[in-house]
Amino acid sequence: MTENLLIEPEELVKQVGKSDWVIVDCRADLMNHELGRQQYLENHIPGAQFADLELDMSATAGIRGRHPLPVRMNFWGFVRSIGISNDTNVVAYDDGKSAYATRFWWLLRWIGHEHTRVLNGGFDHWTQKNLPATPTIIEPEKGKFTLRKSLTKEIAMQDIDGEKQMLIDARTQERFDGLVEPIDHKAGHIPGGSCFPFVDNLNADGTFNRENHRFNEIKNEDDVVCYCGSGVTATHNIFAMMLAGFEEPKLYPGSWSEWIEYPENPVATAD
Repeated sequence: MTENLLIEPEELVKQVGKSDWVIVDCRADLMNHELGRQQYLENHIPGAQFADLELDMSATAGIRGRHPLPVRMNFWGFVRSIGISNDTNVVAYDDGKSAYATRFWWLLRWIGHEHTRVLNGGFDHWTQKNLPATPTIIEPEKGKFTLRKSLTKEIAMQDIDGEKQMLIDARTQERFDGLVEPIDHKAGHIPGGSCFPFVDNLNADGTFNRENHRFNEIKNEDDVVCYCGSGVTATHNIFAMMLAGFEEPKLYPGSWSEWIEYPENPVATAD
């Protein structure tokens, strides 16, 4: 299982340009929605296609949160437009922390695609190894992707219960405690949640820690729910748990930004 999650730059560079491989640049910035696309236009892995967090990997923000799951048929159409078929080997990357890449990885599995990996260390690691990059954009042939049964697990807001489930929050400790909140209009966390910042899945160089023991306290793998601010970095914890050999947990897609849109939902803080 774990060998099908990550790919190293030295392995990926051998596949660049092959017709059965599609590389997807998922760089993004929550505070500057245009930055990821600008970075892609300036330089990217040769042949890579761009996936926009706001336009391609999310539906319109609203009461379902800041990054609700895209309409399934819309995402299916986008996937086909960048050349992905059911048997295509797909590699997603971003700027190094891999949270946007794991979002794309999760979404592809959500529509039934099995052959998706994340570039370990992302574009930062790629460039540090002096591997090729280019501003040239290659127009892909349309993929022949057929929707299949979802490979992921998810849970709706009304089914969240911190007393019965282990709720894993991917945000920083400060945001979890309600001490700061730079993005959402209310601070704190879902009652019963535990703070597992997604950045702690990584080594200092941005690569994934394959010897990750931080999830060892999890006893009942069937009742684990991952959430974050808007359902993006939560996929990083899902990915890391699977990399560590755990069963896939559920994603709460709306996460904190949906939870706080309903005044009846309780909020917890460090106090």
